Amino acid sequence: KEQEKRLKESEERYRALVEQNLVGIYIVKDGVFKYVNPTAAELLGEEPEDMMGKSPLEYVPKEEDRKRMKENIRKREEGEVESIRYSFTAETENGEERILETHGTRIELVDGPAISGAMVDMTEDVEREKKLRTQKEFTEDALDAIQDMFVVVNSEGKMVERNRIFAETMGYEDEELEKMNVLDFFEGKDNAKVRVSISEVLETGSATVETDMIPKEGEKVTVRWKGSTLYHPEEGEVICAVGRLAD
Repeated sequence: KEQEKRLKESEERYRALVEQNLVGIYIVKDGVFKYVNPTAAELLGEEPEDMMGKSPLEYVPKEEDRKRMKENIRKREEGEVESIRYSFTAETENGEERILETHGTRIELVDGPAISGAMVDMTEDVEREKKLRTQKEFTEDALDAIQDMFVVVNSEGKMVERNRIFAETMGYEDEELEKMNVLDFFEGKDNAKVRVSISEVLETGSATVETDMIPKEGEKVTVRWKGSTLYHPEEGEVICAVGRLAD
């Protein structure tokens, strides 16, 4: 009797933990929901009791997502894989679309295999990433519209950004430029001048220098560079430099 009491208390603590969890928890068996906690139901705009016996596919409007979800459920129910993490677009009862990420694992119940999983709302994160990508694309397009050479380098000369004119003038492909240091385009006294200018910009905030640059092919080109400092979210303090071909 004491053992039964402890078991009941343990079950109650576990249920309380699951019911109050900020992550959506669910169990799917035979292709339908057998359990969802309040958070999972809220993510789909439902009450927990109204979701019992429904297929998760009912909340997935996009055919591509439906096919992937159906296949992922099959793989786990048949024991092909133990667990899968993926994201999909869900539609709530009031028609709102949300991007959810779920991680479900095959479990064994008394009456057969099932899937126990968790899901979280990734809508804001995805929208934020989409906005950042759009901003980055706009910035790249704006830089490519500049008719002068433009490059952003860190204190070691690593190129963080550059525009189309820079690549075309130097004659290198983007894949090649990714591996290069800005100092690779200068030799001898010009290389030393650029090193001094980098230090000057970092110390004073700006600097101007005229140097010869070495393109991949052809003759050297003389460029007047003007650089200033800027804070980069990943690299920290960097140097933005605009270069104009000398007459």
